[in-house]
Amino acid sequence: MFALQQRDVVNLSYDPYRASGTRSAVVIDGMKTPNHPNIGRIYSLVTITKDSSGQYAQHDWTVPLPKDRTQEGKPSLKNDSVITPWGTFNVAPADIDGQYTRLSDNGMKRILLAFKRMLLDDVNTE
Repeated sequence: MFALQQRDVVNLSYDPYRASGTRSAVVIDGMKTPNHPNIGRIYSLVTITKDSSGQYAQHDWTVPLPKDRTQEGKPSLKNDSVITPWGTFNVAPADIDGQYTRLSDNGMKRILLAFKRMLLDDVNTE
């Protein structure tokens, strides 16, 4: 069993939107959520979406996540992406294929901005 931490970028073994085979996501709970009584450890994740078509980038809540927003010495993201804050899921370790990089402070601040836009939808958050 592996232990993930906040900032870890992971591959899910499935796509919650059923749009492709798998999807990437960022751990946002920082190992502070309690164990689930039926399945043990769960992780809270927010999905990131490769958006080559620009379909999601124009949405009020999305925030671009350039592939270089990872910690120094860690691999880049696979693609420039967007943070999709409505795509927040709790998953069991069995649903995670592994961790492949970690976001930098700037990357995590971009996640915060996406949630701020979603939660304060009627406020200009530029």
